[in-house]
Amino acid sequence: MKNGKNTVVGIDIDLANAIAKKLDVKLKVSTMDFNNVLTALSQGKADIAISGISATTDRKKSFDFSNVYYDATNEIVVKKIRS
Repeated sequence: MKNGKNTVVGIDIDLANAIAKKLDVKLKVSTMDFNNVLTALSQGKADIAISGISATTDRKKSFDFSNVYYDATNEIVVKKIRS
């Protein structure tokens, strides 16, 4: 929730807004399961996919990737047990 509205927020949305502004187009955000992101892009249902997508060798055969804009490591977080 942002200003009382159900809104998608975060660095990816900020980047998408900046790209849309630079291209002078209106941004329409579609939230979807991560597994559907590249399918939507390949089927023309989306023009851009921004969601921490790794540029694998197989994906590079079908999609153009930007330079890395966020380098993250994956970790597991669990609640600390106090004894």
